[in-house]
Amino acid sequence: MGAAGAAIGFLWGFFASVASSHWRAALARTSPFAIILGIGIGLLVWLPRVAGGEILEGAKLWKSALGGIAAVVGGALAGHFALSWLARRATPRPWPADLAILLLIALPAFLPSRRVPNSSDRLNVLLLTIDTLRADRLGFTGYPQAMSPHLDRLARRSEAFALAVTPQPRTLPALASLMTGASPHTHGVRDNFHYTLGPASTTLAEVLRNRGWVTAAVNSNPVLSHDSGIYQGFATADDRGDDWSRLTIVRGLRRLSTLAAMRTRDRDQVVTRLAADWLKHRASPGRPFFLWTHWLAPHMPYEPAPPFDLSFDPGYEGDYARVLDYDRISKGDMTYRNPLPPRTIEHAKALYDGEVATSDRAVGALLREVEVTGDLDHTLIVLTADHGESLDEQAYYFNHGDFVYGPAANVPLLIASPENSSGTISRSTVSLIDLAPTILERAGVGGDAFAAEGRPIPHAPAAPDADARTIPLFGESDFCRFPDLNDRLGFLLPLEVAQNPERIPDWKEKWEAQAIRAKQRYAIVAPWKLVLSPHPAGDRLELFDVSRDPLDLVNVSAAHPEITKNLEGLVRRWMQEGEGRGTSAGERILDEETIARMRALGYIGK
Repeated sequence: MGAAGAAIGFLWGFFASVASSHWRAALARTSPFAIILGIGIGLLVWLPRVAGGEILEGAKLWKSALGGIAAVVGGALAGHFALSWLARRATPRPWPADLAILLLIALPAFLPSRRVPNSSDRLNVLLLTIDTLRADRLGFTGYPQAMSPHLDRLARRSEAFALAVTPQPRTLPALASLMTGASPHTHGVRDNFHYTLGPASTTLAEVLRNRGWVTAAVNSNPVLSHDSGIYQGFATADDRGDDWSRLTIVRGLRRLSTLAAMRTRDRDQVVTRLAADWLKHRASPGRPFFLWTHWLAPHMPYEPAPPFDLSFDPGYEGDYARVLDYDRISKGDMTYRNPLPPRTIEHAKALYDGEVATSDRAVGALLREVEVTGDLDHTLIVLTADHGESLDEQAYYFNHGDFVYGPAANVPLLIASPENSSGTISRSTVSLIDLAPTILERAGVGGDAFAAEGRPIPHAPAAPDADARTIPLFGESDFCRFPDLNDRLGFLLPLEVAQNPERIPDWKEKWEAQAIRAKQRYAIVAPWKLVLSPHPAGDRLELFDVSRDPLDLVNVSAAHPEITKNLEGLVRRWMQEGEGRGTSAGERILDEETIARMRALGYIGK
């Protein structure tokens, strides 16, 4: 705004200087520079009253908007009358003098912003989440074909966790759990389509904002649009260029430029640029910040950015070369009846690896920006994923959500504190619900700053074989989208309900209870994991030794009946507790734009 005002003022002042005295007087009396200057002063008065607060809705939004309009109109009128008064009394000057004065006025708008690192004794918090990122496709987890140098470098000074899990392998429920420290049946967000995170759920961002942190989020997944409720506590929330903390016209222009860039460039790099811009120009740079950035690349469709589209399988020239999508095969058939030949399936896995490399490059660029700003040595960095991805395990291809087996339930987790100089590996089994209390504790706020089911994760012991934390962990699947193709679960929903969840107006009254009964559940007490698959004919129980079989491929329940029975008791008690618990989750009604964006990513489709 300041740059625009200075530029307009310069041009108007220049023409006013070279025009005749009659026109110069007329122009001066209606100078847009005066109006722009007045608007700027009005905004300076108004914006600090709303910046750093919350995304405004309802009555608060209207009150704030009316205050802004009053500030702009009042500033414009004051500027106009002030300059008109000066014009009637000013002594004419030669135009070069006017030009020099206007250049001096405009100069500050074009100077680079001064970078001021966090000057408090409190740590910044940088939360980095990558959509659909498997834990076992990275260099630091032992994958030999990985191209993840930036994440591997971060791991060398981080605590890495041998097994971290999501409470649900879907984006919105998983990240709602991360932000609240609660399981899905507590915060009430049970899928991507029908629920919003309710205002009664206290989030990590709200706690940090109330304690003095400057908060911001940058995202590229349409599931996490502003109506999802996930941005509670964020003063700035940038959804693919749609930042509701900005004025409407600025939001519109920024959104158009961002969407255009995402069509022509690496989308994850665009997200990084938005996050880096916020770091450079954030308000109150002397205060600690909490920045959450979410990248989307590993999600279907698999379309890695160059050069990673050719890095892992450069000689392949068959079907789906460089891109795997649902244009020729439906999502249900691709997931459950995959007709692709083995060679094409191997190429699809290579494309997934290329997407992981694409995200790694984007994360590396943001970490370099944190170094450049001087914030790295005063920042707690947490990197994880909302969930993983099944590539062919359990005969479930290129998807996630329907099951809770290891490929989709396991996530990478790195925690890098400034005092860490070398990497450690923790043998504790942890969940995304543990991250909010852990971040608060390590940022100096205290892990008990808000009620959470999750617990602060202890620092990794120096000895890698030291006793690990063995707290029971629980989770659930999403609602099954393809019940006709899924032979593992019962309680079938009608196809029109399962495959068009965004179009069912009476979902909660007619179908919610049945869909919840059909969810898979898991319980983990390391090294054992029990998976319960409900069915009217009798529930199916599977037991896995996750220390040897992290992908849950070998069912050992017959060899360990007592362990199976004990874990079954744990998971059933957890389910009963959830069924009797009320939540504050709201009802989500998707608009047509969000539905179209979800369909492009395969969230919606038959």
